[in-house]
Amino acid sequence: MKQITSYLAALLLMLTTTIPTMAQVGSTCDNAIFVDAEYTNTFRAGEYWFEAVTTSLPITIKCYPSVAGLQAPQIVVDFTCTYVDGVAVYDDPKVVRMVERAGEYGIFLPMTYNLRARQDENGKLYYSYTFPRDYTDMLYEHGVTYAIPAYVKLTLQCTTQVVISSGSTHARCRDQVNQFGMNTTMLFTPEDSINTYVWPLGEWNDKQYEITWEGEENDSRVLFLTSKDCDFDRFSGRVRGRYNLPAVDEAHELKITPEATADIIVDIEQPELYVHMYANKPGYLKIYTYENIDNITDFMVSGVPCVVDNEAMTITGTLPAGTDRATAIAAARYRPTSTHDGHQAEYNTPLYTKLYFGNLIYDISGIVVAQSTGNTDASLKSLSVNGTALAEFSPAVSEYIDVEVPEGQLPVISAEARKTTSSVSIQQATAVPGTAIVTVTAQAGNTLTYTVNFIKERSSDNSLSALYIDGQLIENFSATTYNYRLSVNSLPTISATLNDARATMIVDQPKQVPGFGQVIVTAENGDVQLYTINFTINEQVRECSSTVSQMNASQPYTISGGEMMRLSISEWAGTNILFTWTGNNDLGIDLLTNCLEGETTPFAQYSAAASPNGTEHRCYLTISQTLPWKQHGVNGYVYVRFNTSETAQVSIMHYTPSCLTRATLINIDATVDMAANDFTKIYALYLPDWQRKDVKIKWAG
Repeated sequence: MKQITSYLAALLLMLTTTIPTMAQVGSTCDNAIFVDAEYTNTFRAGEYWFEAVTTSLPITIKCYPSVAGLQAPQIVVDFTCTYVDGVAVYDDPKVVRMVERAGEYGIFLPMTYNLRARQDENGKLYYSYTFPRDYTDMLYEHGVTYAIPAYVKLTLQCTTQVVISSGSTHARCRDQVNQFGMNTTMLFTPEDSINTYVWPLGEWNDKQYEITWEGEENDSRVLFLTSKDCDFDRFSGRVRGRYNLPAVDEAHELKITPEATADIIVDIEQPELYVHMYANKPGYLKIYTYENIDNITDFMVSGVPCVVDNEAMTITGTLPAGTDRATAIAAARYRPTSTHDGHQAEYNTPLYTKLYFGNLIYDISGIVVAQSTGNTDASLKSLSVNGTALAEFSPAVSEYIDVEVPEGQLPVISAEARKTTSSVSIQQATAVPGTAIVTVTAQAGNTLTYTVNFIKERSSDNSLSALYIDGQLIENFSATTYNYRLSVNSLPTISATLNDARATMIVDQPKQVPGFGQVIVTAENGDVQLYTINFTINEQVRECSSTVSQMNASQPYTISGGEMMRLSISEWAGTNILFTWTGNNDLGIDLLTNCLEGETTPFAQYSAAASPNGTEHRCYLTISQTLPWKQHGVNGYVYVRFNTSETAQVSIMHYTPSCLTRATLINIDATVDMAANDFTKIYALYLPDWQRKDVKIKWAG
């Protein structure tokens, strides 16, 4: 016991002298504590800042105070950390539009709430508040279907344990499925029908895209089943929709409009759609954008083209002298004529300083009336570089960024005004990178400046020079072969090297086997190429798995050493597991990826020491819910091997320690009575109180 106590004291001393103070993180909005799916920590009295994302809704905050009877914790929520003269500033135009109309949903920013007092099953006081999915109505109806940050200031009156958790499907499913991204081509076979994919509809809400099936044979087809949950199959009641794409006829393409995407998001109340695909024969599945119509490209008032800046969200122009500005703007012609949600342009009449275009807000206060008579059109008719027309030129666009010039060439700009009464002056770029400036002066004296920013021609090489699985080069690898299929014994790791060091890559590792992983390569010029590797189970693993018995909860099994059993990932992942062993000697437990004897190294090993409990020996071993089951499982299972020198019984059960409601706080200079062999008692240490102190733990047995 003295030896154990010494180890505990050393551990506490190490922890309390190295952990950061709470003031370093969470003390300001700009340095908020980021909360993902789950978060638990203990804080002293004071104010603390947290950051979460809206796609994690619903989110529940629970506070367990150490002192009862004080004022309830308070939270203040907003979507920005930036305030100017006490007024919140939001960068995203869609968020600006949403905030302006938040009152229609009974929401006023910043939102302030006092947490509600409750009691747990043991009568212990806690406070909680849940931000429900109802908030998504406001978000989605204004096009905010992607993740945006929400900042939460929490005010505590005493030392309090804080628990923040997400109840979103995304938080539960993201470690189980891979994302099928936009502009993707994947070879798909009947063997891949076991996989579930996630389509991030929230990121696709402002795009028009088409899903294409190109079968290798004329009678091939693919069936899509969609759901709002990752845990479903073709026979499940959770199926939302069914789509069938034959390979040969007019229906082999499925075109999705922004309106349809928005409708799906509102219908399923989340921005992620989970998909099963069933193919009768091999083929290529493609998802590609074909048009983007979520903003204004041209805006003309009284025959004068205005400059549209879709980055700054401004429209500027000069109207002829004597023009009735309001009447002219109300009759303006613009392109496109409608947004993805079907709205026409609206104005904040009678000022006409803002234009509302679907979810977008343009500042049009820069459309002014000239003071002098004469032509006010200061736009260009054409713009060329080294004699070649600038491909993306539009009179309504005044700034051109990253125009590429071959190395060694110096660009020469030429330009022609739209009106013959307007004059043009050009300041050429003197180097690359560099900027050319074209100034157009209209007859009325107003000017318009066009800028062209030049850079050296960028590489379009988005290929790999090598692709590895568990450190081994894929057989028959080719930089121009983008789909591979491999049989594996365990969850593999993908790595790769780039053919061009100027490119970048992201490796999306497989989440399970069967499953797939991808390497996403982006060239210096932004061109993207995907390499996809589909993984199937080695036949030897499939065969041995069928001979191994499955271990079920609360059922005793007699073992004598060396036995192997399997555990279902869907049943045991994300839970605390309690092993009970009735032997007199220690029990060794190895957790394995597959059932091939001698070919698999345990990914986790435990030794449960037998200890007296009344008249018999019994050991208890708790395995944490944080164990990465899915990363190590194959075909839905992990395997457990027992090592012992005697014959006895072992059983397994779900175990909930209930730390929040049963933990006893141990303060410095406190004496705590501990009962013998009480394995259920839980104690909590508030480490900031112990920081930078010499700690002595005394045991009086």
